[in-house]
Amino acid sequence: MKNILLLIFGGSLGTLLRYYISTATTRSLPGDFPYGTLSVNLAGCFVIGVLAYLNDQRPFDEPIRLLLFTGILGGFTTFSSFGLESLQLLRSGQFSLAITYVITSNLGGIIFAAGGFWMTKKLT
Repeated sequence: MKNILLLIFGGSLGTLLRYYISTATTRSLPGDFPYGTLSVNLAGCFVIGVLAYLNDQRPFDEPIRLLLFTGILGGFTTFSSFGLESLQLLRSGQFSLAITYVITSNLGGIIFAAGGFWMTKKLT
């Protein structure tokens, strides 16, 4: 139950941070480019990189890992997990697997988003 509460708290905090940072960034920059989402995704990748290094040097206890990685960063952006997983594949020398993961995730994400959009459009 403690882990569930940590995830709820961390996810809520990450979601609030994402909302405020994304909104502030979007309001401060001109144009239609999704600066808010980009800034959150890049910030999340940077923070997960810092935390991953610190965790490698001195592993966090499981509740702290859940709170930080899955809770806060999961609520902030799952793109940070994608960035870390890609880095881990590269660090382990699995270059072709890393490239496959990056291309499949990005193109697949666009294709699935379009598929969901068009399927729903046809059904409604």
